[in-house]
Amino acid sequence: MKAGNGTSGGGTGGDSLKEIQFNGAPDVELSDADLSLSLEDAEGRVESIRQKADDVYNWVRTILPQLDQLRQASREAQEAVSEKVTKTRETLANLLNHKTLAYRRKAWLALLEHSLSRKLEDSSEADEILNELIQQGYLEENPDGSLEIWRRRLSIPSEANFGEEEFRRIQEILTTFRIQANRLMRQQKRTKAAILFERADITVQQLVNGEPGECCLGIPPERVERKGEEIWRGGGTLSVMQDEEGRIFPLDATGNIEGGVQEAAEMGVHLLNYSLDWKTPPFIKALPIEKAKKVQLLWYLLQRGIKAAKEEEEMKALCEQFAAQTNLTPEEFFLEQQAGTCLAVFDGQWKSEGKQSISHLFLLVKREQGEERSTIQLVEIPEHLEEFLGKCRDVYPEKGEKFEEVAQPLRAVLQAIFGQVQKTAQIAEEEE
Repeated sequence: MKAGNGTSGGGTGGDSLKEIQFNGAPDVELSDADLSLSLEDAEGRVESIRQKADDVYNWVRTILPQLDQLRQASREAQEAVSEKVTKTRETLANLLNHKTLAYRRKAWLALLEHSLSRKLEDSSEADEILNELIQQGYLEENPDGSLEIWRRRLSIPSEANFGEEEFRRIQEILTTFRIQANRLMRQQKRTKAAILFERADITVQQLVNGEPGECCLGIPPERVERKGEEIWRGGGTLSVMQDEEGRIFPLDATGNIEGGVQEAAEMGVHLLNYSLDWKTPPFIKALPIEKAKKVQLLWYLLQRGIKAAKEEEEMKALCEQFAAQTNLTPEEFFLEQQAGTCLAVFDGQWKSEGKQSISHLFLLVKREQGEERSTIQLVEIPEHLEEFLGKCRDVYPEKGEKFEEVAQPLRAVLQAIFGQVQKTAQIAEEEE
């Protein structure tokens, strides 16, 4: 088992190099409790071991950030403390393999906590950290492992001697680690997508019309059935370039389609504009099979992107028609509870458990003020929302701000939009 240099790299910030002390490890040269002792004496020894095990944990959590920081120091600075570093790594290695299991367990816990609690600057660092921990023997690839992250199943080596408490702690940290990496991944995708859209100089319609230039398309995920099973094809953002001859070349992409598109770009594949009108993708027998498949991939992605762009334009026009029938803003309807008609728009994809996400969630909703109480009524919805909200067309008495008397799922939609409108108003107020 490797140790000492087995932590993931990168600076930690905080202490300056001159403050690195490399304090000596805690005194842990204790033998295990002697079972021949009286119970009282044995418990005393066990308590001593527990206290020293905590010292081990604290020492490892303190020393690993210092070793990380040293990696960023100059060669001269590293040379100046090389002897201390060598002794420190030896001590760490001894703790990770200590005969007293309590000390070993705490050392392993501290090392894994340190590695999986790092602040990530890039989502790719997450895989690098996991791969390094696996390479150094602190995690194991295991198809039956009970730790799971991004379709990878992992386990903790038996020599760590973890019990349920330590295992649960690593599960919690790994979950936070995954959430942090996923958040960075989403931010990076959004940033890259924004750059690709900004770089485009022709619209999707101009691309279809055969005009030369660079175009960016949003590619929605697609649900398909294959051999009786439902699967999803990933989406993302696709950037292409069309030349004067109507040849369409893939440039770049984000999301789940990024890898396939980049491979197609490296192969130099292109698609002819007139094939966009075909019902089936082209298959060019003269090309190597892998290159021919990438031509088909490009065709399928463009079909999905063009369809999505057309739907977006249709929904935008319909939303404007709905807006023309209103006499209240969302703030007046949701926050001031005025009577009248409002266009309520949910910002984002509506996700229901076990069901397909819903895009373009907007509706006309009306409040009427009665003698005793007001009522809420769904006025109009787009056709694609009929299955989702069509059953909620009754007139509902209003109770408070949470639309508690309104039928589901309309109630949940109105509550969610209320929250978004409220948050937008708060941000605007803070910026004034």
